[in-house]
This record gives sequence, C-alpha cells and structure tokens, in this order.
Amino acid sequence: MYEDNYEVPVEYVAPIEETVVAEPEPRYREVVMEISYYTANDEGMNGHGITASGTRVNEGRTVAMSSRYALGTRICIDGHWYVNEDRGGYIVGDRVDVYVADKEKALRLGRQRKTVKIEEE
Repeated sequence: MYEDNYEVPVEYVAPIEETVVAEPEPRYREVVMEISYYTANDEGMNGHGITASGTRVNEGRTVAMSSRYALGTRICIDGHWYVNEDRGGYIVGDRVDVYVADKEKALRLGRQRKTVKIEEE
C-alpha cells in the first residue's frame, strides 16, 4: 500500500535583501535674486533659440545667469529646477532671466524678487 503522508525535507532559503543606495540630497544655498523673463526673439537674441552653452532654449528648463554662475548650474525657483544654459548682457550679479516661449507671458510675469535655491557642487 502506498502512503502520501510523508514529509519531504525542504531547504530554507533566506530572502534576498535588496540594497538601495540613496542619492545624496543636493546641497544648495538660498539667494534673493531679481527674476525676469525672456524669449528667443528679444533684443540681443538671435531668434534661433541657441543658448551660450550651445543648447536650444526650452521653457521649463533654460535660464540665463551672470558669469558668476557656471553654465550648467541648477537653480530652483518656486519649487521648479532650471539649468543655467545662457548668458545675457544685462544679466549681472544676482539676477536670473527665465526663458519662456511667449512674449506676452514674459511681459505678464514681469520682474520679481524671490528667494531661490542654487545647487552647490
């Protein structure tokens, strides 16, 4: 007679532990800056939308800052991070020019003074 109630030894295998390496939080400093807005067709621009860093302007990404800040510097304005990809003749000191595609939007936003975060390397 055949019996099905026998135990088969089972080897215990420990669960695989996943190691998650967290990226360090970016370090930044806060600076009060004058913020203005520009378009690719403003005076001093070539109308083609090519920045000083060689990239094409992109609303939501591109800003122009003075040479005090290296091209590629990241800046957070109102919770949104931008990249310093451009320069400008009137951009001196702690001033930032945010690219927008629409001239009316640039005029509507005007000039403002805000505390921003600038990522430190």
